[in-house]
Amino acid sequence: MSQLLAKVDTLLIGVFQSSAVAADYDIAYTLATLMFMILMSFEYLFLPIFSEHHSDGELQRARSFYETITKWVFLGTLPLFFGMFLF
Repeated sequence: MSQLLAKVDTLLIGVFQSSAVAADYDIAYTLATLMFMILMSFEYLFLPIFSEHHSDGELQRARSFYETITKWVFLGTLPLFFGMFLF
């Protein structure tokens, strides 16, 4: 069922539009999902460490860690975003 729900939008575009439009949409959707996976992987790494700093009262260190993670997420997703934007 999850596979069907994941692909139903591409199938509907394929029914009502040409196959080239459906292929373009599928590529863009896959890249967007990849950008989201990068964000989620940093979230799973970031939240426990950030919570530890916050519970210890090290707010300045938590802020520094947040800024570093934000830069890495931005740099990790920026090339994929430009690839989608230019396409």
